[in-house]
Formats: sequence, C-alpha cells, structure tokens
Amino acid sequence: MAETVGNGAATATSTTTFEVSVLRCRKTGRVLLLEAGKDFVDTLFSFLLLPIGIIIHMLKNAGGRVKALDLGISSLHKSVEKLDRSFLHVDKASLTQIRPAVVDTCVSTGLLQCLEAGETKPRPATFELPGVYYRTNCVCYGSQNKLSSTRGTRCTHGCGTYNQEMRLLSGDRESLEKGILDKLVHDLDLEKATCSSDRGFVRENVTYMVTDNLEVMPSTTVRCIQVLNKLKVATLADLESTDVSIGIIEILQLLQAALSSSTCLDDIFTKK
Repeated sequence: MAETVGNGAATATSTTTFEVSVLRCRKTGRVLLLEAGKDFVDTLFSFLLLPIGIIIHMLKNAGGRVKALDLGISSLHKSVEKLDRSFLHVDKASLTQIRPAVVDTCVSTGLLQCLEAGETKPRPATFELPGVYYRTNCVCYGSQNKLSSTRGTRCTHGCGTYNQEMRLLSGDRESLEKGILDKLVHDLDLEKATCSSDRGFVRENVTYMVTDNLEVMPSTTVRCIQVLNKLKVATLADLESTDVSIGIIEILQLLQAALSSSTCLDDIFTKK
C-alpha cells in the first residue's frame, strides 16, 4: 500500500519510517535533541544535495500538509511556472523539477526514496540520433563548431541562426549511436560500482545525536552532557524521552524548517 503526497512530489510505502528518540524538557515541553540511526541522518544530509527548485516543488505539492516556502526564491519558482514557453530557451522542468543524478545512485535505503520516489536509472536499450543537423554561418565564438537538430535555432549570442542542413551518412550515424550508447552504459555501471546504494553518507551501527538546530554528531555521554549544559538543563529529572516514528510528512516538514528556522526539531515535534 502506497501513500502519495501531492502531485508526484513524494511517494513512499506506508512502512517507510524512521524510529528516533526525542528528548524534551518536562517543564516547558521544548524539544532539545533526538537520537537516531544512520537512515535518518542520511536523509538529513541528503537535503544538501537537493536543488532549490525541487525543494520548492516538493513542499508545494505535499497536499497542503507541509507549509510551503513563502520567500523570494518561491516567487522565482512561480515566475518560471507562469512564464510563457516562448520566452524560455529550456524546458520549465529543468528549472523547477530538476533531479541531480547523484541522488539516484549515492543513497542508502530510504534516503530521498520517501522524498522523490527515486527509481534506479534504467539501462538504455537504444539510442537514436537525428538524421539531419543544421549549422550556422555566424562568426561569433564557438558557434561554427556546433550543430543544432532544430532548424532556426538562434546561436547563443543571437547574431545568427542554424539553418544550413547537414545529413549524417548511414555508417557514421550507426557508429556514433553505438559509441554514445556504450558510454551511457559504462557511466551507469561505473556509478553503481563506485557509489553503492547501500552505503549512504554516514557509518552504520552508530547512534547519532541531532540538536534542535540540526547539528549532527555521534551520540556519546560526553557530547550529550556538553549539549545539555549548553541548553542549561539542571538535572536529568528535567528530561523526558519519547520514541517517535517519522514518516514522509515529518521529513518534508523538517526540510521546510531547515530552510527557515533554527529550532527545527521543536517546530516539528513539540507537543501541542
């Protein structure tokens, strides 16, 4: 059984959760820190890989259950969505929904899987080049060494168009297609070999401590005491620990809080 959030922004099975221990102050209910394993920390660190366009896209399409960013960058995102395609040289999705290749391959189980419904990149079966290309006579730097597959495309400096037809010979075309396909397959195999999807970012079999402002460190007695002293916790009797299951909505809420708050854990896990 799957849960879908928004318009394809995130999909996760109902069992995709992270188990963490949240530490609160008994008197105020304020969240001080939490302890978690590798999977949760990997997910937090994966926030650093996300382009701002996909972050805004995911938060906006979370079915109203996550507060969308209301910042200047959000207006830029909205402007691209509203702008007529005739004014753009690129597909809108390249600015608003771009996905970095590293997210698909350098992740551990659950890492961004619940954020982007990431799938393993398929091995390309075929690769077909256009039979006709166009070149330009303009003299600006670099344009003479480039070809376009679309007649009438303007050069990067706007001083000419690609309209002189060139056709690939059958043998040359087949050779180029094979070379490009072999390179794509080789790159995919290399990614799998050098960046195992089971490895992630941090070491396994370690308990990590995450503070309210999302500072991450190994959870040791000394570090825990240092953090609690910094938070002016008088005695251990002032503390209350609760086991919490974190799902897709909480992860998206943390992502939103990470961009707009310095009290991220308290914003999400404080008792209402």
